[in-house]
Amino acid sequence: MSERVESNIIPFKGKNYITVTTIEGDDGEPKKTEVYEKITEDRYNEIAEADGNFDNLSISPTHGHRVLLLTTSGAIKKSASDSTTTAYADSDFKREIQQTGKSSLNANLNAASIESVRSETGKTREEIREYYPEYANTQIENIAGSINFSSQSVPLEITTTKRRTKYENLFYPEDIATSKQDKIRFGMRFFSGRREVNFNLASENPLTLGTRPTQEIQGSVTLPIPGGIQDENSVQFDGETFNLGQAAAAGAILNPTGAASAIGQFLNNAITKSPDELQKILTSPDAENIVAALRLGLAQSFTGGNLLSRFGGGVLNPNMELLFQAPKLRSFKFIFTMSARSRTEATQIKKIIRFFKQGMSVKKSNNNIFVVSPNIFTINYKTGDGREHPSIGRIKQCALLNLNTTYGNGNTYMTYDDSDRTMTQYKIDLTFQELEPITEDDYGDPENIAGTENFLLRPTIEEVTGTLPSNSIGF
Repeated sequence: MSERVESNIIPFKGKNYITVTTIEGDDGEPKKTEVYEKITEDRYNEIAEADGNFDNLSISPTHGHRVLLLTTSGAIKKSASDSTTTAYADSDFKREIQQTGKSSLNANLNAASIESVRSETGKTREEIREYYPEYANTQIENIAGSINFSSQSVPLEITTTKRRTKYENLFYPEDIATSKQDKIRFGMRFFSGRREVNFNLASENPLTLGTRPTQEIQGSVTLPIPGGIQDENSVQFDGETFNLGQAAAAGAILNPTGAASAIGQFLNNAITKSPDELQKILTSPDAENIVAALRLGLAQSFTGGNLLSRFGGGVLNPNMELLFQAPKLRSFKFIFTMSARSRTEATQIKKIIRFFKQGMSVKKSNNNIFVVSPNIFTINYKTGDGREHPSIGRIKQCALLNLNTTYGNGNTYMTYDDSDRTMTQYKIDLTFQELEPITEDDYGDPENIAGTENFLLRPTIEEVTGTLPSNSIGF
């Protein structure tokens, strides 16, 4: 009884291939191997409409739409004598399938076939390779399939039980808990468990980054919204150049087939041939100036001097542009001044300071070999009736980077005449930074606004999903 075994996707020079190997019994011997190219649904429909049949087309439950390029008896051979190509095998494919070497298309396809048969039969690669005589003594692997990483493959998992997970709900001033004044609430969470990170070059989605699993810590701190609050959304743009020399280098890398040798030949001509001879090679009327500029450019790359400017009074056109580089993580700074009006309020203030200090401190691992990351903080502006404040920007989960505590008014040491010698005033300066950049997705679908005044956005980013109400600023 025969069985068709499908490989993972094999990326090769901008195209994605799939092998389907027919084996008989459980010994892993390939009786036939087919090579498909993964194509788009539009291309699939275009071929089907043009041909009027589906002889060379199929849809894989795993990899989707594809077209047959080659069929060969047994393993894929370097010789085309026992292989048949279809009308959809272009000249590039026919040329590449004849190449040799461990990085060739041939080797990659056979390696993928070996791996798929190995997974199906449970045999070792060495056992299966006996049916691939041209590759039996090599250590080839599917290059794409072997370039992979998963966080699950990392045996190390740092845990701790030395973390406080319950605090009181703390308020300053005391009566803010029951007042209708707008307020800011700080909560804490901690990273719990392993974050899913996967990289597989053979996958249609090569890099996946899972969300960081977090767990809520009981308790919070509620304070009046201070004056002068602000947020700054920014991204990084930098000026970059792209001149003639850089374009030539890019061409050699991005189009390696013949490009490097062509550029090498051109540069050789630029150095050795006369301007008249070069004029015949180059179609541009400014060929002489172009060659002169290239010669000076080569010379200055060795001398380090700007010879073009020194001798010619100019430089290669840098084609300067302002290009996007990266998003920036936002920072937030808060200053709170607290003066106790009673013994219980003094206790609340000291517990509030402890809440932030203890939360931002590193934790020891269970075996004391490692230190574990501090808690992370949630920050929410609240209206007096408990809603997310619609007229102030929202904040994603943050790390507390800096906490500066001033005891007293900064000029004079002064305490109350109580048994605890409570300071008459405490001031805390807090600097937070968001863990993730802002993306447009954070603002929700503009065509599907959940717009009622009573709409409550998630108290923390990951808890309740929804769209920002129409009256909200957002992040």
